[in-house]
Amino acid sequence: MDVEVDGVVAGRWYRRTTVRGHHHLVISLNMIGENVVYTIMYTIIQQASTGQSHGGTTSGGYLFTLIGSEGETGPHDCSADRSEGSQSQCSFEDDTNIGQLFRVDIENTSANTWVFVNMAVEVDGVVAGRWHGSMTVGDYGGTRTKTISLNTNIVYTIIQQTGTGQYDGGNPSGYLFTLIGTEGETSPHDCSADRSKISGNSRQ
Repeated sequence: MDVEVDGVVAGRWYRRTTVRGHHHLVISLNMIGENVVYTIMYTIIQQASTGQSHGGTTSGGYLFTLIGSEGETGPHDCSADRSEGSQSQCSFEDDTNIGQLFRVDIENTSANTWVFVNMAVEVDGVVAGRWHGSMTVGDYGGTRTKTISLNTNIVYTIIQQTGTGQYDGGNPSGYLFTLIGTEGETSPHDCSADRSKISGNSRQ
């Protein structure tokens, strides 16, 4: 955020934050010319595959570079427990504002192949992208650098069960769902599903 006084930038502030509904937020601006370094906290949440020899090192050895619409971070060795089947997270600070998160580059500098099946990336504590599948980051004998493209949309799933009464069943579509939380709300979505009697189906 920049604040101008009579057309001249007088103060500047940068940090990811949220103004919640009916809340009061005060921010302190840095005067222009001050030597201030802004850092952003990036967190990698990952789950290793349960397959034999799919676990990576239980410390560092994997360099993460986050790439977005405005630039990219430097490579960071993000230490975490990556043993078989483990879910862990690691964090690092970087002074680059990458904008909207698009991709993650992972370079293996260790001697351990690592296979992971889930990954999420948080920017200053807010989930900015997710990935699901199976990805192998090879050791010296394989492909040591892999890139994954993140899904930056959040998937919401509605699970419902219709009553057993004579007229309890509904139409497959025609019901708009809006989810409301502490940080805001979704737009209304027509979430199609089987809503006949004794149904228990879910749709995204």
